[in-house]
This record gives sequence, C-alpha cells and structure tokens, in this order.
Amino acid sequence: FKLYFSKGGKRVKMLDKAGELSIHRDSFTDLGNITSELVDYKEADKILTVLTGEYGKLTVAARGAKRKGSRISAASQLFAYSEMTLFAYNGRFQLNEATLLEQFSGIDKDIETMALASYFAEVLGCEEEQGQGNPLVLRLALNSLYALAKGMYPRPRVKAAFELRYCALSGYAPDLSGDCALCGTAMQEALLAPQGGLLYCRSCSGQIGERGLP
Repeated sequence: FKLYFSKGGKRVKMLDKAGELSIHRDSFTDLGNITSELVDYKEADKILTVLTGEYGKLTVAARGAKRKGSRISAASQLFAYSEMTLFAYNGRFQLNEATLLEQFSGIDKDIETMALASYFAEVLGCEEEQGQGNPLVLRLALNSLYALAKGMYPRPRVKAAFELRYCALSGYAPDLSGDCALCGTAMQEALLAPQGGLLYCRSCSGQIGERGLP
C-alpha cells in the first residue's frame, strides 16, 4: 500500500517514521480493501466503511456512487473487494478512483448466506478506526466471503472457522494442546471451555463452571 503527497507535480511517498498513516492535503492512498458497511448519503452519494490490511478501518465518502454510469459504483457495493485511490484532506477520505477486484456475487443467493456475510462485516467493524491494520484479518475476510459465495463448505463450518481464526488474530486463541487443562491427562475426546479457551476431559468438565463444547 502506498501513501503519496502531491508536490511540484510529482508524487512523493509520505509515511511517518513509525510507518503509520499520515494524512496531508492532496494525498492519495492506493488500498486493497473490502467494503464492510455502507450508508446512503444525500441523493447520489454513499458513505463507505472499508477494511484495509495496512491501515485498519477507514470511513470513505463516495460522491456520485449512486449515479447511473458512475465509475465507482461497482466498487461501492457491500462486500466488494476493490483497489481504491483516496483523496485525504483534514483527516477525511474521499473516493477518487476504484477498480473492482471481486464482487462475491454468490453471497446474495439466499437470505441465510447474506445474513452470515453481514455478521462477518459486523465483527470486522470492531477493527480499530484508522489505526494499525492487520493483513491477516483482511485475508480472513476474503477467504470467508469467498467460501460463502462459492458454497465451498456448510455455513456453520465457515462461521466457526471465521470466529476461531478471528479470535486467534485478536489474541484470544484457545489452548488446543490436547491435554486436559485441569488434570493434565492426554485426551482423545475433549471439551472446549469458550470463556477460558481451554480444553478439559469429560471427567473434569463438570468442575469448570461453564458448559464445554465438544
């Protein structure tokens, strides 16, 4: 991803020393991102929430996105994966150009698939606003939406994989070593305690104060 500042007719990369996002007048950012939320604004505009791998979550104004024949219309749809060029001014972003990379068109095939994709978007909306992004979160979002769109796996399986991986990326990975966290016995059949993120054998599962998941 690249952040540029227009100076003397040339585009010069402008990142601060910490590698964080610096916003200047006439700056442009080329970003691969997913539109996780959108709001209609005025007659022809949209306000997009986009998830990027490097800068986290950004709020972007897409002017004219609802006009017929708009060049940014396709990339301004919900769940669209696109490459955007943004104009930044006073801490705000405006969509200047966009190239659609993937629409995930199979997501709208039924209401349950659409609902699960919307749930993913809601979870991803918890990412830090205009902060340090995580490319692995963006990859997880892409893989999960692709699996839903193509019907590669049952929806409950995709949901479970998304939740477990997102928790791990957020620092809440369960201990799946295979030994009971209470008695230390090696287990062939274990129960997962969701709150503690640990595995217990059936003999100890009644002592953990929560219902274990097989």
